[in-house]
Amino acid sequence: MANRRVALIRTVKIDGKWKYLAPVVSEKGRISPEFVVLDGKPTRVSGGIYYISWYVGRKSNSNVVGRR
Repeated sequence: MANRRVALIRTVKIDGKWKYLAPVVSEKGRISPEFVVLDGKPTRVSGGIYYISWYVGRKSNSNVVGRR
């Protein structure tokens, strides 16, 4: 069966290092533009780049979908 899942990832600079983190999703399924999940807790951040990531077989692919 084909791979049918994608992941939304946000890169933000925290303590001088770029980190790939999951954005916070509300109960209604909306993405919060101000928060990411860091160490299991919602953390307020600014800036960053959104990516969509998926696999084709064993190869990982990603595209930039937006900038903050």
